[in-house]
Amino acid sequence: MDDFEPTQLTQPTQPATERAQESASQSGNVFLRLIMTKMADGVPEVINLTKDIHNGVWRFGRHRSCEVVLKGPRISNFHFEIYQSHSSSDKDAEQTVFLHDHSSNGTFINLERLPRNGRSILFSGDEIRVGLGIPRDEIRFLVQFPVNRRFPHKQQQILRSKKHRYEVIKTLGTGSFAVVKLAVEMSSGNYVAIKILNKRKLMAAGSHKKVTEMFKREIEILMSIKHPGVVRCLEVFENNEELNIVMEYVEGGDLMDFLMANGSIDEEASKPLVKQLLSTLIYLHEHGITHRDIKPENVLITKDFDLKISDFGLAKAVQNHDTFLKTFCGTMGYLAPEVLRAKHHESNENAYDEKVDVWSLGCLIYVMLSASIPFTADTQEEAVNLILTGQFPMEPLREMEISDEAIDLISKMLRVDPKERISEKEALLHPWLVLDDYERPSSPELDSQTEAAFTSEPIEQK
Repeated sequence: MDDFEPTQLTQPTQPATERAQESASQSGNVFLRLIMTKMADGVPEVINLTKDIHNGVWRFGRHRSCEVVLKGPRISNFHFEIYQSHSSSDKDAEQTVFLHDHSSNGTFINLERLPRNGRSILFSGDEIRVGLGIPRDEIRFLVQFPVNRRFPHKQQQILRSKKHRYEVIKTLGTGSFAVVKLAVEMSSGNYVAIKILNKRKLMAAGSHKKVTEMFKREIEILMSIKHPGVVRCLEVFENNEELNIVMEYVEGGDLMDFLMANGSIDEEASKPLVKQLLSTLIYLHEHGITHRDIKPENVLITKDFDLKISDFGLAKAVQNHDTFLKTFCGTMGYLAPEVLRAKHHESNENAYDEKVDVWSLGCLIYVMLSASIPFTADTQEEAVNLILTGQFPMEPLREMEISDEAIDLISKMLRVDPKERISEKEALLHPWLVLDDYERPSSPELDSQTEAAFTSEPIEQK
């Protein structure tokens, strides 16, 4: 009892459902407490909801099979249920508690009626009502959570499109003009990530046209593609103040967070991940889309440890494979040399194409295997020079005992001349990804360009 917020109410003299309450009182696994008051007599009862009753799903209604039996003509046989989420590995999402209405006469939360068969997230201090409007039939429930919950007093934030109602749980990330929220689509109970663009902030910064075009491009690209290796865009809606992009929620966070927490990924375990990313690049490039910002922060991990590419704000859709791109964009540590050269030149000879994604993925594979960045230096000028000459240190890979085949693939992806750089399709057929251990040659010779890439001294991680 000490784990809950204080209350002046006493234990019930007549439990709502004798068997469930007896079991709940013997369990320390309580995830929610309801203070129930029948308005006809004003007598409060305490109902402790635990995970070990009916798999943590508590049904409220007139039928005797319900965990909490309610009496009254306005109570449905199965009026509503309360349960704790089990559908996500995210810790905050796991603590999310839902109320799902199944009634014909309605369930009200804070005097607002839920849509029929609708869901709502419960927060500490919420008031649930059934039989509203007729005092003798009305029953109220006050919601209380253990005080050690992460968000017991969070105010409800509801986002509504024409078809859906989303209830916000927490903030996943913030940027200059946008914030990403974790939310629940209330008709299905599915988690989603919503990128919210603040129009006023955009106007105040004087960047409205440029950033709006970037978001418009991202929306158009996301809505045009469907691939298991790309985070799906579910819908887009807006109001006077905000533009909302509703996306698939990927539970495991991004690859950079994983690498920072766990270090490098074992070489054998990396192979299926690299195959997934290459297959996704093949799909994107075949559909005329160059991502232009492949990096660990833009690769998300599912609960099954599959990888999905996200954040298409810098992506560019081109009409054909002969089209060159000229915009200087991306993240320095993963920028291809032709992108750096394009910053200072206007001719097509110095522009670039989808091969920039292969370079960036080569950098990402290096990071996965060694937990260090291939092109880093004390100054930006030095880092640019390393990229333009394709010099990356071999020692971090050798220290991790990375095979010659893996090093050979990385080196071919990090060729300075994009014409000599391996394509994503060729990379997928590279011996490192195709041959099993017993099939590999014992010590393949690296070509002269590969050896040249390893001539620099190790660069200390900053």
